[in-house]
Amino acid sequence: MLASLTEDAAVLGVVWFALEHPRAAAGIAGVLLVTGLVLLVLIARAVRRGWRRWKQREPLHLAGHPTDR
Repeated sequence: MLASLTEDAAVLGVVWFALEHPRAAAGIAGVLLVTGLVLLVLIARAVRRGWRRWKQREPLHLAGHPTDR
């Protein structure tokens, strides 16, 4: 319940700030948008790199067991 009330207060604060300072709020929104897009690209690259590595690894049934030597 406390988390919900805190969230409601935060939303009211953000709306008040946007109404009182629209240019600053637009600037902050723009920075957050660009930051989110950059993070999305970085995460997508990491996932693709991990997928490629996962696809290249040798299957377990072909890898041999260390005790087989």
